[in-house]
Amino acid sequence: MIAVVTRAAAARAAQVLWFSFAMLPLVSCGAVEVPETRFYRLEPAPIPGPISVARRVLRVEAFAVAPHLAGDRLITAIGPYRLAPHAHDLWAAPLDQLVTDASVRSLLESRRFKAVLGPTERGEADLSVSARVVQFEEYGDGGAWAGRAEVAFLLRDEHSGKVVWQGSLREVVPTATAEPTHVVHALNLALAKVLTRFCSMADKEGSIRATPAR
Repeated sequence: MIAVVTRAAAARAAQVLWFSFAMLPLVSCGAVEVPETRFYRLEPAPIPGPISVARRVLRVEAFAVAPHLAGDRLITAIGPYRLAPHAHDLWAAPLDQLVTDASVRSLLESRRFKAVLGPTERGEADLSVSARVVQFEEYGDGGAWAGRAEVAFLLRDEHSGKVVWQGSLREVVPTATAEPTHVVHALNLALAKVLTRFCSMADKEGSIRATPAR
């Protein structure tokens, strides 16, 4: 009887010892610092514009984004085909909403139009623009890094239904480092440059300063 008890106790002791060793990796993993998740937004950037106020009202429809931009992660494009989403650098809201909001505010502050209406704002507009963000990512090629933005626009006269201008505009703004804050700043500037060119193209077609057809 004594021998049987001794073997049972030894078995239990062995189980406890095995469990203790099995838990060591988990304890070690618990000591590893988890990277902090960072969130980024876009701000309206200056668009050079005339001092006098234009006479047409522009409605900005909600921007769409290309499928690879539909997630919430910042993306690095490496060469022409490879995309590398960031693990812990995220947009503070869906990218289509961030770009739409920043574009509306930038166009409004540019004074290129009499007024600029967002997608949900009520009011009659003379022109409407719909857009699709084709590229909006950090771009690396040969060790040089930049923020790259490309947007396809469709500008329409709301009174006649005529397409005033359609085209795709792209801007690349170099950044000194691949640090995400610098990349987002470069993307913000690239978007502003795209919007500046959009205004110039619309102005070239005579749509911004033309008297609204009633």
